[in-house]
Amino acid sequence: AASGEEKVERELGREHGRAVMMLVHHSRNTAQKQWDETLVLSLNGMGRLLRTHLGAISLLEGFDSRWESLLGFATDSILRGSREVALAAISSMQSILQQHAGTPTMPRPLWKRSLRVYVAAARGCNKQGSAIAIKTRAELVASLTRIYAAKRYAFDESDLRTLLTVVDLLARAPSVERDGDGGGGGSGEPRDAAQDPLDDAGRVRGGQDRGVHPDVLPGQHVRRASSSSYSS
Repeated sequence: AASGEEKVERELGREHGRAVMMLVHHSRNTAQKQWDETLVLSLNGMGRLLRTHLGAISLLEGFDSRWESLLGFATDSILRGSREVALAAISSMQSILQQHAGTPTMPRPLWKRSLRVYVAAARGCNKQGSAIAIKTRAELVASLTRIYAAKRYAFDESDLRTLLTVVDLLARAPSVERDGDGGGGGSGEPRDAAQDPLDDAGRVRGGQDRGVHPDVLPGQHVRRASSSSYSS
């Protein structure tokens, strides 16, 4: 066997009188790693499907609730999944938004709800005990940058404030001691519906729409940039 593989003590059969043993690559030699690979495949497949067929799928009954479930799955994958799973979730969201932002297949409400995934992930990086890897945080910024470069016209002033909020939150997030393969997200515990990160992101967006910075304490003030300062 190659040095990158480990023998699993299970006989698959016999060939010419010799036992044929299962060989599993060291990166997939536990149930958790195999489950992570299942999640990665699901996220990548979801991205390809919606990138190609969002227009038709959006016409199906119950689409809105299923879209919210999808956004929750992507957010949870970034916050709680391994680094590999988190990066797959970011890539999937990016591919969908790059393809459909600013088109009739993604109306403004759908677009703005989708951006909440990035806000929720950035806020999750600032929560106590977060172990979201540095590479994952960097990819969140890089992903938004790629979407903006491809679909700049889809961003209004509120969206630009959202983008800047994400960058600000990630820049101020506490550093993690390790940035290993398992450092994509959090504890892996079930998500509490009462503390849904997408709900947090919605509150951030609500504050922005009223001109309130999400991290300014009562009594403090923040200078608001004019709309011209966001122009490219």
